[in-house]
Amino acid sequence: MAKRIHISINITDLPKALEFYRAFLGAEPTKVTQDFAKFELDVPNLNLALNVIPFETGKGVLNHLGFQVNDASEVQDFGERLERAGITPVWGNSVAKQHKVWAYDPDSNEWEVFFE
Repeated sequence: MAKRIHISINITDLPKALEFYRAFLGAEPTKVTQDFAKFELDVPNLNLALNVIPFETGKGVLNHLGFQVNDASEVQDFGERLERAGITPVWGNSVAKQHKVWAYDPDSNEWEVFFE
């Protein structure tokens, strides 16, 4: 099933966030762009994404949660299980053109299932 838990948070200053999370996690990010960074750790099994989004947009610091799985078939299986359970998944592709499925809890928290 899940390879890593995925947490995506909104930040306002990527260089400051990278400085903090490098020290806090004791690791280097696996991907950094102008407005995004990702840390993929084996211990703990964590995929932490940092998204530069100004807080004045009305969003909190939590962007979304998710599970990183091993391949596209696991994404498909997860979405089909949601459908059988009566949960309406949202199928699509990410900005990275990865096959993904999303679902929203009763409080509108976004959960994502993906592989990379």
